[in-house]
Amino acid sequence: MLDNLYLYGPADAPLHEATPVNPTSAKSRTRAAMSAELLVAHQRGDVRVVIGRASDFIGPRVRDSAFGEFVFEPALAGKRAQTIGRPDTLHTYSYVPDVGRNLVLLGSGDDAYGRAWHLPNPPTRTTRHIIIDVYDAVAARRTDVTALKRPMLAALGLFNRNIRELRHTYYQFAAPFVVDDSAFRDAFGGHTTPWPDIVASTVDWYRAHRTPPELSPTLTQATTLEVSS
Repeated sequence: MLDNLYLYGPADAPLHEATPVNPTSAKSRTRAAMSAELLVAHQRGDVRVVIGRASDFIGPRVRDSAFGEFVFEPALAGKRAQTIGRPDTLHTYSYVPDVGRNLVLLGSGDDAYGRAWHLPNPPTRTTRHIIIDVYDAVAARRTDVTALKRPMLAALGLFNRNIRELRHTYYQFAAPFVVDDSAFRDAFGGHTTPWPDIVASTVDWYRAHRTPPELSPTLTQATTLEVSS
């Protein structure tokens, strides 16, 4: 099973598999219950279970993510990227092709079953540094980022359900959010794509599937689109 990191809740240290479960919303409580039920089913012998947990997605075909279309579409249009929280804090992102490869590794070894693992990720960097690399890749060379804080998300969320959901995981972007994947690496090695290749492949995909500049979305425009639809 592919899982996320919601069940841990806010943390003041890198997340590892023994980090206490501390869900703080209905969304995260659901994730915690799902993991617990699956592992109990494994212990009963009902089904063989292994869980791979990933952070926020980045990569080709990834649009609905904190590092998705609201970064790459504006960058290709020479506009300012949008994100949430504090872009100068460290944040771990998961490259989707690596997620798939590492899930295959988990499913291929009997020793992996019966527990959850943090899937390997590229080195943790700040969101702003990655966005600057995106701008460099499209020859825009900007360093400014629009970062939406909690009050703005609350206001926009009154009209847009997708933005409303971002409030539940805002804590991940308001403080350092670092994932420790050393247990997986020690046990299986794993696949990790370098950041330059991640940025290049994702920019190439967005360029090939680019939204017309006049329709390029932003988080604030998404509210207008939701109201008018």
